[in-house]
Amino acid sequence: MNRLSENDIQVLQEALDDEYHAWSTYDQVIRDLGDVQPFSNIREAEARHIEALQSLFVQYALPVPENPWIGRVERYANLQAACEAAAAAEIANVRMYDRLLGAARNPDVATVLRNLQEASRMRHLPAFQRLYRTRRRAEALRSAASSGHGLVPSTRECSRSILTHEKTRWCRSPPATAQADTKRMRTSPADAIPESDRQSQYR
Repeated sequence: MNRLSENDIQVLQEALDDEYHAWSTYDQVIRDLGDVQPFSNIREAEARHIEALQSLFVQYALPVPENPWIGRVERYANLQAACEAAAAAEIANVRMYDRLLGAARNPDVATVLRNLQEASRMRHLPAFQRLYRTRRRAEALRSAASSGHGLVPSTRECSRSILTHEKTRWCRSPPATAQADTKRMRTSPADAIPESDRQSQYR
């Protein structure tokens, strides 16, 4: 059995630490806010990511680090804040894997990293983005209904990335029309998945 280089060992350790942090964060959200989707399914997916990385430690006879993040992660007052933070974390995760893939030399390590990156980019991130848009839209409609002004975010504004932090654009549009526009919006391949997300989409 070939040994891993010190560089590949550091790559594995950083990837596992990040997946530990993600699992612990989503687990804390569920403990604080209830068994809510997509956090429940993605927590299970993160557990599979952890197992994939741990298997490489075992394969190369390396000690498996413990999860240092349980009970030590940031907590969120509501689902909206948790969802925005989760989307930002998944974006950071994808970028981390870009960097680690550039450093990895062992083909077994590189294969696992690519698989985990793909899951974050194509499944986890779009799921959190959909939830964020849905809840933001619902909040805007509730505010419009309570104020009687009929102001709702424009379709263009709702379709932007949640992390651009651009100034909100508003339009006068009847809620029924706005809801129909929201259903037609598609900003990523994962948006074609029905809202009744199934566990298989997070693998």
